Amino acid sequence: MKFIAHRCLPKDSHKYFYCLKVSSVKQASKQAMKVLQLLLKLPLLLMVTSMAENPTDERSMQFLRRKLQVTARNFGRNHNGNLGLCEGHCVNNADCRSGYTCFKRDAGDDAPGCSLSDRLLASRVDFCVAGNSPDVNPPTPVAAPFQVPPTSPGETRGSYVGNDNVSNLGLCESDCDRDSDCARGLKCFQRSRGQEVPGCILSRSLMNSDNDFCVQNDSPNGGGNGGQSPAAPVPAPVRSPPSGDTFALKLYWEPGYDWQNEPFERKWCMSCRGRCNPGSEIAIFDCDDSPTQWEFVSHGPNEVQIKVANRNICVEEFPGNDLELADCDSSNQKQRFVAFGGSFNDRRFEISPKQRQGWCMTQRHHPKNNESVNVEPCVTARRDGSNTSYWNKY
Repeated sequence: MKFIAHRCLPKDSHKYFYCLKVSSVKQASKQAMKVLQLLLKLPLLLMVTSMAENPTDERSMQFLRRKLQVTARNFGRNHNGNLGLCEGHCVNNADCRSGYTCFKRDAGDDAPGCSLSDRLLASRVDFCVAGNSPDVNPPTPVAAPFQVPPTSPGETRGSYVGNDNVSNLGLCESDCDRDSDCARGLKCFQRSRGQEVPGCILSRSLMNSDNDFCVQNDSPNGGGNGGQSPAAPVPAPVRSPPSGDTFALKLYWEPGYDWQNEPFERKWCMSCRGRCNPGSEIAIFDCDDSPTQWEFVSHGPNEVQIKVANRNICVEEFPGNDLELADCDSSNQKQRFVAFGGSFNDRRFEISPKQRQGWCMTQRHHPKNNESVNVEPCVTARRDGSNTSYWNKY
């Protein structure tokens, strides 16, 4: 039995109305539930109708996106198929529940169907998103063979020579750090992953690397090394940082910083959670309760590894902008840091990953005990109300 439409005639009218007869209580419950669900969705339906009439209503679009998106959450790594929709940090599809796919992203990228906080948006966390039929993993697409294009007149094939203590690199050779690493008449072309190099032809692996290449110096003075070309301008004197000196790293404070609405300084120093073993996360603690001391291992002017004093354990940048401890490896570029726009011998300095200058080691916002130290855009940490981009030796 079911709803049956028939005509009924009101006593005071000659117009017909359609009435519903209910011949089954069970069917009536189902129909009533459908009506209730429709009523609950009515505000959203009205919003869609409004957008159709006025598609330029940006506020309506933003509201609708928020309603349809799932709030993203980060649970860290190593989940083995337990992550649901918009949950991270997945490494591959096997970390996601059946029916979801691990969406790979870079800092600043959205995740389809997910609403990311400012912190997650600035991270490189990968999230599980809708896609993939249940219990079916699609085959991994095979990239088409990469053919190195033939060189044209005036172009040279790129090559990798080395990174540590290299000098006199030739045209289109890498990995230089500064102009003085290149032969006379050349300069060091600083680039990001995927960026082409003028006058050079790169293989797929070199194109996907962060290597910097020596290229022709087209400055008016012409001359590359040996003092014939002007030195690159630097914002502050660059001096080689000391090696072996032990110190604490404290968040720089000055009058006017209003951390936790307090006009005075509480001293916060960088340390590690636990016993400072490989895998320990970096955080801040009251300097009086923070015994961890650090050393700088110099790799040339203004480039260091940050090492736990008297131990072969160094700070390393991991996916998701995390900072953790790992065994020191002088060839690991994720353990190399520079004093962005200054010197480690200045009274204050910003600490940036060598490969991500413009990003800073920071606690972010108002510091509190046991809060993580991560890597974020320097402009975020420099903002008034945060003021946590600078450190000093203590």
